[in-house]
Amino acid sequence: MIHFVVIGRPKGKARPRFYKGRAITPKETVAAEREIALLCRIAMGPMSPIRAPVRVSVEAVFAIPKTWVRADREAALSG
Repeated sequence: MIHFVVIGRPKGKARPRFYKGRAITPKETVAAEREIALLCRIAMGPMSPIRAPVRVSVEAVFAIPKTWVRADREAALSG
């Protein structure tokens, strides 16, 4: 199993913008994709690329919104 952690605030992939008929991926998205690829290569070490189906599990951790009422906040903390 390969395991690695991406530190930072979870964010969805931004959609490409179109200029003069060409798709341009936002710089932040390109940077995030490169960081994840690098972390994966480091975690894989000397292994060759996997050429078979894989299972990916993502765990994104968010702070509890301050706008939630007390009951909802307590329910989220209790599991």
